Amino acid sequence: MTEKTLAIVKDCMESIDKLNESHGVKTAGTKKYTQVVHRMEAFRKHFGFEYTVMTEIIVDDGKRVVMVAKILNKEGMIVGTGHAEEIRGQGPVNRTSALENCETSAIGRALAAIGLSGGEYASDNEMDGVKRKSNAMAEQVKQANVKK
Repeated sequence: MTEKTLAIVKDCMESIDKLNESHGVKTAGTKKYTQVVHRMEAFRKHFGFEYTVMTEIIVDDGKRVVMVAKILNKEGMIVGTGHAEEIRGQGPVNRTSALENCETSAIGRALAAIGLSGGEYASDNEMDGVKRKSNAMAEQVKQANVKK
């Protein structure tokens, strides 16, 4: 990483820290979480369009969505990645917008991978998702056993 890029990353991190104070959402503990939309705005402000965020659907089988987000530098080298999985119909957001929710989570994790975490690597929604996904998987196993 060049000295110039390192300075941009540092400035962007400081900008996100300030956003966390003013726009941070309280998490379950005492920390705040800066939402992906605000981190993406800071990312664009500091990096412009020299860096790209690309997303790709890995799985969308009608039951679950798995995505990857990649941050590429101006040479096309991947400098950060993030993956996410959502179960369709689990929770209020995934009833209507599982794909969009999954993409946002993947982007947030890719931003966190380059140091732009916004206070927490995983959002509250992702942590809540652990319970939702565990319940959904248990229900699938239960239904599969009933069919046998």
